[in-house]
Amino acid sequence: MKKRFTVILLALMMLFSSCNTENSGGSVDSSSDAVSYEDTATENETTTVDATTTETTNTETTDTSANETTSEETSTEIEKPSELNLIYTSLSKGKLNATVILDCEDGVYELFYADITGAKLEKYTRFDEITVENGAGSVDISDLVIPPNAVKIVAVNKENATQYSAKISSDVLINEEQAYIFGVLSDVHFGRYNISGTGDDAIGAFDNALDHFDGLGVDFVAIAGDITSEGEEESFVKYNEAISTRDYEIFSCTGNHDVTAIDNGLWQQYMNKDAFDGTNAQIIDVASNGLDFVFAPDEANETGDVFIFLSQIRWSYNSPTSTLLSFSQINWLKSMAEKYKDKTVYLFFHTFLCGPDGEGHTGVGNIMNPAGYEYDLPYTSGCGDEKLFRSILKDYKNIIFFSGHSHWMFEMEKYNENTNFSNFDGEYGYMVHVPSVTEPRYIGDEDTYRISKNTENSQGWIIYAYDEYTLLVPVDFVTETYYTEYMEIIYTE
Repeated sequence: MKKRFTVILLALMMLFSSCNTENSGGSVDSSSDAVSYEDTATENETTTVDATTTETTNTETTDTSANETTSEETSTEIEKPSELNLIYTSLSKGKLNATVILDCEDGVYELFYADITGAKLEKYTRFDEITVENGAGSVDISDLVIPPNAVKIVAVNKENATQYSAKISSDVLINEEQAYIFGVLSDVHFGRYNISGTGDDAIGAFDNALDHFDGLGVDFVAIAGDITSEGEEESFVKYNEAISTRDYEIFSCTGNHDVTAIDNGLWQQYMNKDAFDGTNAQIIDVASNGLDFVFAPDEANETGDVFIFLSQIRWSYNSPTSTLLSFSQINWLKSMAEKYKDKTVYLFFHTFLCGPDGEGHTGVGNIMNPAGYEYDLPYTSGCGDEKLFRSILKDYKNIIFFSGHSHWMFEMEKYNENTNFSNFDGEYGYMVHVPSVTEPRYIGDEDTYRISKNTENSQGWIIYAYDEYTLLVPVDFVTETYYTEYMEIIYTE
């Protein structure tokens, strides 16, 4: 009897073991529409070829989720293959170098940066597009700067808005917090424009730009000159009224339109008022001329970055003897460059320099269109102070130099690849052109004179400073546009 009971018990144990083995490799649920783990894995290893297949896969995955049980194995998320993929050609911090591959329904897809959810980054322009034919398409991306808040890229169908996203590798994202953020403007020209007929257009454009900076929480704003139309006191009053409501520092160098205010003392009376009275501990060096100074913002203490404001003292162009600076200013600038040679130095001076060939239209800040037009007031080719200025940027490549003057819009880079930004293959420190905040200028291929875009556009830069990087984001304050294609990054370490 005891032996028979033992045999029966062994048989029952073997039957129970067999049932468990079958269930471990079988369906998630006994319902007819459930998807087995084995089947799902097979489907997910197959690249989605068209929209119909994508829809089927998504439906089946949803059904699996709906029928999940309390089993730990059943609740495991199983991802379907991505239609959008990045094959990296190099891994440079802050830059996207990759082949973007898209396998999906045919069509033309625009590429944007996106947040963690896959939603397009607000304000940033598209950076390329892919044409998908027979279910596949690709495009090569080279040295495209990545915005500070980007996590993914997204491909959006231009016809039906279908979109696919792919995560950007953490190896190329700059994940650390910015040390500080500042705004850069130029060519304000209070008192010069009333195209809209509602008053001084410059007031509205300037206020709008500062409002935008407020929204970003910038730590300060730097201006590359031309505050006024002709150095008139009324414009200085308007300027100070505009900045009085802001809770951050705003400094500017002079431009050619401000030089008359130097001789009559209006500039010294109204501009950079705490730079020379000894009350601002962030002003760490001043020149004896009462115009030029070095600003070391508290926010930059950890980085040690400094800001030099160098004022143009003459309106003197297009002559072999033209000079915009005194030689004592050149000597002061060189002494500051030497003193801060181990720091990142941001330099602000109004007029752009010539190119390495000595020509005005090849430098950062200028262009020549196919009809032969170029801006008519460049730093005179071959004049003494221009060459000395350029030699300082050649000797001290830690300097990032911002200038304005020509007002050229970012889009004018199509005529000169160096219009917005260059270090001329490492020959100089970096040079950055700042368009006008009140009168960006445009010119077409066949135009023989520039076109002013007052009230239609208003442009400047947003600068994100990190310990080892400077990220430059070009912005249009009227259209609320960040130009992805003109973004730049400088490696400061």
